[in-house]
Amino acid sequence: MMKIGVTAEDLVKLSKADFYKIPGSIEIQQKVADELEQRRLQTIERIKEEREKFLQNSNKGSQNLSSNNNTNDNSSSNSPTNDFGRQRIEKLKKRQIASLIKEQIQRKHIAQSEIVSQSRLEELKMKKIHDLKVKKEQETQKSKQLTERAKKVIEQKQNAAQSIIEKQEAEEARRQAQLEEQHKKIEEDRKKYHEERISKLQQIREAQRQHEQDEIEKAEKALQDAEEKQLKADQRKSDYIKKLREQQKINEKKYQEKMKMIAEREEEQRRQREEKIKRQQEQTQSLIEAELQNRLNERSVRRQREQERLKSIQKRYSASNGHLIELQKEIMKKQMRAEENLKALTFTRRQKFLEENAKIKQRSLSALATKKHNEDLLANKALSSLQKQSAIQQRAQELKQQKEAQIQEKAAQAYLKQKLGEEKAKRISRMKQYESLMQAVKTQEKLNRIEQERKKYHDDKVKEQIALRKHETKEKDELERMKKVIQDNPDIDPAVLAQQFNIDLSEVTEMSSSPPKVEH
Repeated sequence: MMKIGVTAEDLVKLSKADFYKIPGSIEIQQKVADELEQRRLQTIERIKEEREKFLQNSNKGSQNLSSNNNTNDNSSSNSPTNDFGRQRIEKLKKRQIASLIKEQIQRKHIAQSEIVSQSRLEELKMKKIHDLKVKKEQETQKSKQLTERAKKVIEQKQNAAQSIIEKQEAEEARRQAQLEEQHKKIEEDRKKYHEERISKLQQIREAQRQHEQDEIEKAEKALQDAEEKQLKADQRKSDYIKKLREQQKINEKKYQEKMKMIAEREEEQRRQREEKIKRQQEQTQSLIEAELQNRLNERSVRRQREQERLKSIQKRYSASNGHLIELQKEIMKKQMRAEENLKALTFTRRQKFLEENAKIKQRSLSALATKKHNEDLLANKALSSLQKQSAIQQRAQELKQQKEAQIQEKAAQAYLKQKLGEEKAKRISRMKQYESLMQAVKTQEKLNRIEQERKKYHDDKVKEQIALRKHETKEKDELERMKKVIQDNPDIDPAVLAQQFNIDLSEVTEMSSSPPKVEH
């Protein structure tokens, strides 16, 4: 697990406490948790693969080690040094036996040469013993030097590995502290940004709401003032018409009284009065129509000015707030509908006025019906305004929820990215630490292997020397026994002596016929 930078804590499932620490809604938390669980399962699969590879490599290493040991054993048993030593001893034995037989055959002629050869042989033996001692001391000294050097190298490697591990641990602690500090700073910045964002949004919403409310109140007040002015104008017109009707009634009464007194003048006066009334009615009608037209023109100019003012407000706030533009559009639509309603109402009233002029006695609309109609219109307008305001608030709430969902999504992504980054940094650090540790272990194994090979070589050398000494001792004993047999029986037959000690007499005879070689 350390090879891929994973610990047991990384394989534990996400707890409920950690699950609820994830920012965002339940869906976002579940999405992040599923992503972390998928990564955990992938890590477990990777651990299984690495474990299989490690077991395969371990089996191959053990097989190679056993084969190397068998090879070393065979090579040590069939060492050329051991064979050379035995051949040298056999050769020396044969030469000694040849010299003894030669001495026995020619002892009378070469007594002096035998003494010289014996002395030279002793010198050679002493020199060989001395050389063996010197060689043994040199090998011992060299072995000590190698051991000390290996110990120093091991200590240096261990110290270097320990220093590397300590540096990595310090670096890991420093990185962990930096990550924690960065995480803390990011969390504080995120909270601060979130709080500032919320406060700004609240201020903007409050300003928008206040501005919208002010604009709505202004528009409603303007419409109400226009309606009140229209109602007052209509009332004045109605009063004027009533006065005209009353005056007409008075004139009719006067006309009837005059008709009783003057019959002839009555017809003339009646005709004149009718013409005058007709002219007055026409003048009144023209005045009413002119006044209505003037008021309609004034109202149209006033509405155009209001529309221009609203358009200027709309242009001024369109760059900063799209919601205000929609509200202004709604207000414009409302004003257009109010204007259409006002036009329709004006047209209806005009029609009613004309009908009242045409059919004064057949007036069907009472004051109570007019008042009720006006109240219904006002109630409908108030209901429409409330519905629009509710729709605006609902839209603002939806926008708020969308913004909060986006903020939660970003916070969850940042949490997931930060958590994965921390895990990656920890894994990289653990992998580096594992590589350093494995390097130190490999170095130690290599040094141990060198030490074992050196020790095995030394043991093989010692065994060879012991076997060689045993063989020399045995040959010496056999040679001494032969000397003793010759001393006890100087006239013994060489063939009997060769047969007794298992020696090839012909080979010894050839060696004795050749001049002796002295080994230095």
